Amino acid sequence: MIERIEIVRAATAEFSTQSIAGTINIVLKKKVSLAQRQIRASYSRGSFFTSPSADFLVSDKVGNFSYTVSGYVYQNTNNYPYSNIEAGVDAAGRQILLREFTGLSEGNGKGGGHEPRLNWTLANGDTLGWQLFVNTNTGSGSNASRYKMTQGIPAPFQTLFSTNEYTANDFRTDVNWVKKSKESAKLDMKLGFNLNRNDNSFNVHSFNAANQQTQDRTPSTSAKNKGLTFTGKYSTPIVEGHSLVSGWGTSVGQRDKTSNQRDLAFANISPPTPAFISDDNFEARVVKLSAFAQDEWNVIKLLSVYLGLRWESLITTTEGKTFSAGSNRSSVWSPLMQTLYKLLGRQGEQMRLALTRTYKAPSTSQLIPRLFRSIANKPTSPDSRGNPDLQPELATGIDIALEKFEGGKVRR
Repeated sequence: MIERIEIVRAATAEFSTQSIAGTINIVLKKKVSLAQRQIRASYSRGSFFTSPSADFLVSDKVGNFSYTVSGYVYQNTNNYPYSNIEAGVDAAGRQILLREFTGLSEGNGKGGGHEPRLNWTLANGDTLGWQLFVNTNTGSGSNASRYKMTQGIPAPFQTLFSTNEYTANDFRTDVNWVKKSKESAKLDMKLGFNLNRNDNSFNVHSFNAANQQTQDRTPSTSAKNKGLTFTGKYSTPIVEGHSLVSGWGTSVGQRDKTSNQRDLAFANISPPTPAFISDDNFEARVVKLSAFAQDEWNVIKLLSVYLGLRWESLITTTEGKTFSAGSNRSSVWSPLMQTLYKLLGRQGEQMRLALTRTYKAPSTSQLIPRLFRSIANKPTSPDSRGNPDLQPELATGIDIALEKFEGGKVRR
């Protein structure tokens, strides 16, 4: 289903400038050249897992219409041991903590998906495409772990037992229209919709060194996400050696989540564990806006220059049962410049220079001021709460590279 994979070694205006080190663009096949009928089954087995799976692919072309229909099913089981070592030092560099965390994790999962894709070539040369992705996954697992103390303050528990169950369903569809003009200009627009839901339930029991129960926690979450996107790109040659590309992107996303937690009280231990009951729900709406323009200029046969400018804006509003409504707005301008020079008389050698302004936007979960309680509130896995005032992280980059192609491979 993959036509080609493009590797862009620096940020570009066309793609999001959150791609600090570059972009890997996976381009799916839109046209069918040959009919295909394929059914495949596989079985994988390792030291701690087994995973059988099967998939199929059917594609064909009838006149100006082509289609591809694919799907898959899988099942997996795992049973693997693990261990972690936690160490800590004070301000003078003296070790004050050393403990080992060992455990055994077991689980199983199954799922499948269906992915049809239809394409039409219209009478005027325009193309129209529609695709759908439907995926479902379910599973369960259990975990048993234990601390072994060597030095420092004991952990809040010595042994821990937990179980979990989950379901995840994902639905995505989009319509893509490409219009071409006689002047080699092209307008590419896409309208998409996505919907997914995730349900998770847990049960956690912990015990201290005297084998007294210290925790009985039952958290559960249910989250639903839906979103609408509309993107477009217009490309045209303007003068000899110049190729201008401009475009836009808009998306609106809604996230609804419900979280419940029940902690039983244990008064006969030291320190006693209080009961805790939480029924929390929140809504988050995320609006993303972007616009860009870029010019690819072939100055001479050996030298090309790329100039680009991208603007992105993120607007997030949140409202929940346990916190006040809030909003966050941020926007970033990203100027970009790249040059590529093929060394004269040195076959397969070239130099690249890129100046970029990139950023990393905070995730929705980082912006929502909801309290998340860790199983063991400690420096490596603390209780946490989002901050609605977070702003994007900004970075200015300089990328200089000398590349030499040998036998179809590039060395830098």
